[in-house]
Amino acid sequence: MRAGATRTLVIAAVLAALAGPGSAAHAAGAWAVTYLDPVPARVSAGTSHTLGLWVLENARHPVRGGDPGRIALRFTDGKGAQLTFAAVKLPEAAHYAVAFSLPKGTYRIHSMQGVIAPHALGTLTVPGPVTPGPLPRHLQALDGQVLKDHWGAVRPPGFPAVGGGRVKADSSAMLATLR
Repeated sequence: MRAGATRTLVIAAVLAALAGPGSAAHAAGAWAVTYLDPVPARVSAGTSHTLGLWVLENARHPVRGGDPGRIALRFTDGKGAQLTFAAVKLPEAAHYAVAFSLPKGTYRIHSMQGVIAPHALGTLTVPGPVTPGPLPRHLQALDGQVLKDHWGAVRPPGFPAVGGGRVKADSSAMLATLR
């Protein structure tokens, strides 16, 4: 490797390290999944609804490095028009709530996860129910894994406590909250 190229790589590595967790440099390699708390059976047009959501880095723990940035739900209709509703932080790690009201229509739902790329959640027909997207294979791979409990009594769906400060991942329970 040429000396100039090596120097450029070293400078880039130092800048990324200085940027630290929670920065765009940190997010470049990070991915997250948004889990929803149990959703209403039916969403009505022009009515206020509230959804609880959990933004988990690597699908298993709160975003490392502190504040992930702006969390929101984005609803996109068939013509591409978007409505975005900001989330508010709840007391539990990685837990948020979003209040929203939508007109009649069909929407794709995405979680805007701050510095981490958006996550597709499924579709919503108003009036009607939320229809979850398929469970990604990487979430199915979590099944049965015993992980650190970051939450306590109030926790994301699909992470039942197994004692000793641990939880056991259950992807079917993660999706059950959407049905």
